Amino acid sequence: MKSKPCRASFAWMMALATLFSAALLFSVKVSASDGLVHVAAEGGVTEVSERLQAELDKRGLKLFTVVDHHAGASAAGFEIREMQLVIFGNPKVGTPLIQCAPTMGLDLPMKMLVWEDLKGSVWVSYNDMEWLDSRHDLSLCRPVVEKVSGVLATIAGAVATP
Repeated sequence: MKSKPCRASFAWMMALATLFSAALLFSVKVSASDGLVHVAAEGGVTEVSERLQAELDKRGLKLFTVVDHHAGASAAGFEIREMQLVIFGNPKVGTPLIQCAPTMGLDLPMKMLVWEDLKGSVWVSYNDMEWLDSRHDLSLCRPVVEKVSGVLATIAGAVATP
């Protein structure tokens, strides 16, 4: 009897391949855990966020908004590390994902968080598409999932260094 490859194993291998490709392509520190991809970035949060916004514009992606969590917390009398959530997308790509799985609307538009950790390092973090695939069952949209995964890794890598 011929055994079928485990879907979870395949998803895991694809996620690893994407991460290693991005790491090799851009020579930046990349890590992933719990469905998140983290790319080490050079510069301050504002600088990296501005590079990210410029990269999105260059690629013709729509910038919906930037949420400055630090500014919001400060206005409410709290202190948190610098972080900005950049929300962006392309309806021509996102809509097919929602057609495959309407619950994908919970995770769209795409987001990248530019944040500073306790040691002062700056990171660009985003949801791993393989994790989103397993969360929403995007099996009918594999080509779109793979394309978006590559684009997100390319964007994060491009903005990681000046």
